Amino acid sequence: MPLNYQFVILLLRTVFFLLISYGLLYFSYKYFSPDFGQSDFYHYYKMALEPLNFTVTESPFIYRQFSTVMTALVYETGLFYNIKISYVHEGIEQQLFFAFIVSNYLALLLTSVVVSKVVDLEIGKVTVLAPLFTGTLCYLSFGASTYVLTGLVEGWSWFLIALAYYAFKKENLYLFIVVLMISLFQKEVVSMIFGVISAVYILLAYFDRKKQIDKKYVWFFMISIGTFFTYILIRKVLIPVGGFENQLDFNQLLHYLITYDFFDPRKLYITVFSQNLFYLVLLLFGLNFFLSKNEKNRFHLLRTNFIIALITVCIVLFFIGMAAALGSNIGRIVLTTSPLSAIYIGYYLYLLERRSQVEKNV
Repeated sequence: MPLNYQFVILLLRTVFFLLISYGLLYFSYKYFSPDFGQSDFYHYYKMALEPLNFTVTESPFIYRQFSTVMTALVYETGLFYNIKISYVHEGIEQQLFFAFIVSNYLALLLTSVVVSKVVDLEIGKVTVLAPLFTGTLCYLSFGASTYVLTGLVEGWSWFLIALAYYAFKKENLYLFIVVLMISLFQKEVVSMIFGVISAVYILLAYFDRKKQIDKKYVWFFMISIGTFFTYILIRKVLIPVGGFENQLDFNQLLHYLITYDFFDPRKLYITVFSQNLFYLVLLLFGLNFFLSKNEKNRFHLLRTNFIIALITVCIVLFFIGMAAALGSNIGRIVLTTSPLSAIYIGYYLYLLERRSQVEKNV
């Protein structure tokens, strides 16, 4: 496909996602308040005032420089919608507050465009409805309005995860390395997710004697693990900043893991019941699996390896959240898989639509 044609398609999709979502930008700016479970905002606010200054707040927030730099850039443009909003706090400048919301909105917009492109890769051609629906799902995730279109840093984390998965599907190691290097100063969850995904792909190939282990997956795994340990090195040795030392203490991690209260409703509800796209992708996978039970190639067609990897990632992130004593924030960490779930919801709906067209013609 000519590059100019691809550019036009991506541009049209961007306009589509922009038009269906800008109301959410207005709503978030008008009514979001960090005083209701989003107190991390106050750390990031200090960072946006002094980008790349590693002394303005504590660990681990201080290492999430990428998002706050992007917010600072939005702020420096002078872009501002000066209206009365619900959130008023002494010492918090409304224009910078607006810049946080806009920055995360732009990140979510880019995320929707990237996942629409990944659906093209999965389908093997450019279609209309599947990629548009996939991108739209990013706005319908529980995490979009709760954590992304806020004053936190989730928007750019979602974008990096989507872009890294695009590189993963394209087997583009160079792009993958660039994305993970950026993630060193965004969120460590990016390297965690791809370390688990690539490890699952390697293990599945190992146990399937008909397949050889793809060396690219080994490289993806090594890059992911290397990035994660580089983050630990930065946090403990290169740029040590005090705060939440329990997250790097093995004994503390083990203690919180063992003593986690599974029946605390404050943790349970926001963790378990917030994963709407994850449950939907499992439902659609199961439906397609049942309908294709007589097809020889269904395991590959349904991307079964990915579903196994996604389930594993969610479980691993849940246990990491337990060990790090994240409490009700565990749900937020698991929700970073939302762009990945959205991709395969769109793909599975495409398969169902194609099946219905075939049966209609019989």
